[in-house]
Amino acid sequence: MTAIAGLLCDQGASILLSADTKISWGTATTNLGGSKIYDMPLGLYAAVADDVGWAHVFISKLSDELQLVHDDAEAIDNVKMAMRNAGNFVSKWLRAEIQKSQAGITDDEYLHDKALPSRIRKKGRQSPKS
Repeated sequence: MTAIAGLLCDQGASILLSADTKISWGTATTNLGGSKIYDMPLGLYAAVADDVGWAHVFISKLSDELQLVHDDAEAIDNVKMAMRNAGNFVSKWLRAEIQKSQAGITDDEYLHDKALPSRIRKKGRQSPKS
């Protein structure tokens, strides 16, 4: 289980992030002295709760998105968009992984194959939406 806490301090001027240090990969715990708080572009930090593989996928995508954000009047909206884009990327990747393992179909088949049997389409619907 991951524990992450965020506190808004100094009437919104600062945020304090705290996270446990137990890092896992899938079901195996591999490191009890890791970190779930990442330095990000623009002087930002991110805290994640997932196994280290999914966390790094999200953090890498978010970091790439944040590299495109300029520190100007639109920065807050652009950071929100970067977070949304990174989340959508991971959600689509996760959906494709689940559809492949549980229904034996690709994301493209689920979205576009009109002849896909309804029992297989139903299995594909059980994957996360994006």
